[in-house]
Formats: sequence, C-alpha cells, structure tokens
Amino acid sequence: MFCVQTETSREMWNALDLGQWRFYIVRREQLEEYGAKTVSLSTIATLAARNDASVLGAEEFRRRALSMIDEITSRRAETDGQAVADGRQHEGATSGS
Repeated sequence: MFCVQTETSREMWNALDLGQWRFYIVRREQLEEYGAKTVSLSTIATLAARNDASVLGAEEFRRRALSMIDEITSRRAETDGQAVADGRQHEGATSGS
C-alpha cells in the first residue's frame, strides 16, 4: 500500500483528514517483478491500476484493501490445507510400505 498526501495549501494541510490522501494498492509480487530499488509515483499508479486500485479515496481504499486481504487469506488457507493433505498422503504412503 502506498499513500500520498495531496493537499497543497499550507493552511488547509491536515494529516488526519483522509480526504486529503490518495491510496494505491500494489501487490508485493508486482514490485518484485518490476525489479527496481526505487519506484516513482507514476509507476505505482500504473501498477495499482492493474489491480483496479489506482488513486483510491479513503473509503474505497478501505473496501478494496479488506477485499484483497480476504482474497489473500483464502488463497493461503487453500494452500495450507493442500499442504496438510499432501503431508497426510505422504505419511500414508510411507507407513504402508
């Protein structure tokens, strides 16, 4: 997740006003594939757009982030469940020989 404070007026600037922030969701895998040690905001926006998550306001960011967290959690649970099942198959194969 990347966020940028966008208020340009010194008098109006308020770090606690989420309406002054823009949020970008970029998956770690995307950054790893990009392969650079530094990245520009325009690149972050491009990568986030691939997730249908470019330039989000605070509420939309919250909704998308929770959705992505659920997706990642589900994938991990499936992967962990498969690993457990694979381990059981391996144990059955070795104990039967």
